[in-house]
Amino acid sequence: MAMTSTVSPHRQTARDTLAREGHKLNALVALAAADTPREGPLSGLTFVAKDMFAWPGHDYTRGLASGVRCDDKPAVLLSQIVAEGAELLGFAEMTPLAYEPSGANPFRGRPINPLNADYICGGSSSGSAVLVAAGLVDFAIGSDTAGSLRIPAQCCGIAAWKPSFGLLCRGGSWPLAPSLDTLGVLARSVDMLLRVGNALIPPHGERPFRLAIADDLIWQNDDHARMLAAAQDFTTSTISLQPTIDLCDDVVLTLLQQEAYESNRALIGTGALDPILERRLSHGAAITPAAYDGVSAGLAVLRAEMAEKLFDKTDVIALPVMPCPTPRVAMCEPGQPEFSARHLYELSRYTRFVNALGLPAVALPLPAAHGAMPTAIQLLARHGTGLTVLRVAQQIETRLKGSVA
Repeated sequence: MAMTSTVSPHRQTARDTLAREGHKLNALVALAAADTPREGPLSGLTFVAKDMFAWPGHDYTRGLASGVRCDDKPAVLLSQIVAEGAELLGFAEMTPLAYEPSGANPFRGRPINPLNADYICGGSSSGSAVLVAAGLVDFAIGSDTAGSLRIPAQCCGIAAWKPSFGLLCRGGSWPLAPSLDTLGVLARSVDMLLRVGNALIPPHGERPFRLAIADDLIWQNDDHARMLAAAQDFTTSTISLQPTIDLCDDVVLTLLQQEAYESNRALIGTGALDPILERRLSHGAAITPAAYDGVSAGLAVLRAEMAEKLFDKTDVIALPVMPCPTPRVAMCEPGQPEFSARHLYELSRYTRFVNALGLPAVALPLPAAHGAMPTAIQLLARHGTGLTVLRVAQQIETRLKGSVA
């Protein structure tokens, strides 16, 4: 790690602004110790990390009431990014144990969506998305187990990259469901996501791509016109995704519930968890070893078979990030008259199957009418295709910028 040194006035201003505005938005846990940035392809960029990563001198909270001291071995991904020249400024709020999709946190409070405080910021990478959307850092590192990057990206009007399962090293990050967990990046543009991706992943050759629209999902969405318009210049075919979602749902829920329980069972009964989360985690105890082993053993086969089926005639698939517009806080806050647990479940309906299949995905924000909450289109590619999905998203983003210029 770089040695701590005197912070330049410009860098100190960025840190002071992050501390002041980040706390106002209830999105910042703590600043990171100031280090001398290295030279590299990410030089001059600043970032925050979801508060689930080990880092020397920092007590990470995992979204709980208090932090725990980690060992001095830093998270692999954060170390890689710092080595490429970016400066880690701080650690972002998150939902408890990364196990809630709206951004709610009964211990630490809900981060405020900088676009409109009446609407959720999304989760579980909640504070990360808020700090990026507020322009306080260039990008953020978070995790995605069933949509935890892509959901807050739509809610806050920014972009998200969930790489192929296993592409980025998870060493030094707190697990939720290791069969599904993926680390990724949030930024205000795909250009920035691609800059970070290029610094981390060896380049792949570019080639023409075919794009299929998931018309069975897009036409059900209130923003279908904007989604179709965004992809129309690139679309070569259509595809139906609902059967795939239905096939994967039981797999996702079995893996998520059982592995979340195993990863966090030591916290049950200690008073560290709120009653709702403790009940959710305890559901995993009811999944028998035989049921779990059967699903786990079939996961590799499912991923291979569905990859061939989905990408037989296309390279990229476009679909919504969520089946609904970004909801108001009151709809996702337990105890409120409008609250619906079913509505929380629906937030990840179009994202969690992607983790089951291990596919890379990008959430791309779309232009919104004045005063309207943003929406986003989700792009998927075959597992193991590196930065392909980001490069396709960049082409669509460039076209969108030209259409509103």
